[in-house]
Amino acid sequence: MNSIIAIDSNISLLILAWALFGLTHSLFANKLVKDKLTEAIPNYKRYYRFSYNIFALISLGGILVFSTLLPTSTLFESSVIWEFIGLMFATYGLLISRIALKSYGIREFLGIDFNDAPVSFKKLKRSGLLAYVRHPLYCGTILLFLGVVFYFPTVANLVNFISVFTYILVGIYFEERKLVYEYGEEYKSYKAQVPMLLPSLK
Repeated sequence: MNSIIAIDSNISLLILAWALFGLTHSLFANKLVKDKLTEAIPNYKRYYRFSYNIFALISLGGILVFSTLLPTSTLFESSVIWEFIGLMFATYGLLISRIALKSYGIREFLGIDFNDAPVSFKKLKRSGLLAYVRHPLYCGTILLFLGVVFYFPTVANLVNFISVFTYILVGIYFEERKLVYEYGEEYKSYKAQVPMLLPSLK
């Protein structure tokens, strides 16, 4: 009984960690917060995305390390078949993410472009995987975490997957509101033509 209570409390801590991750990242991604910080700190605007990504990497890494150290129960008995399925999903996820980064531009995505050009000078990208799904990097991330669940079928990894999936859906909602504001009818047209995460079979 004590071990079950300990596992439940650990999973609760993991869920809390993901909730704090989503809250803090949504907060710092908010345009109002970003504008306030960049106004308060001179010349910080060009480094904002870079520092945001460093914070995201450290906090995400901390959560994933914490989840691997948790004593947690398994969802089902692992086998060669489940491991193969997990590797397949994870491999496709990594491949899609790698190709997607090329579509976005690695320097710009990582925040090391340090470009102060106005948004109006930046063209909406629709090439590569972006011609098939609006958020290929998120698609790759979901596949990667899903693959981990199949390969290591633990409750902690399931919590990780559900948390990432939920955060991505919420993030897409707010990100697309910002993109509509920035690109107007051009993005609305793109949104109507291209699926969000899964490519159309048409």
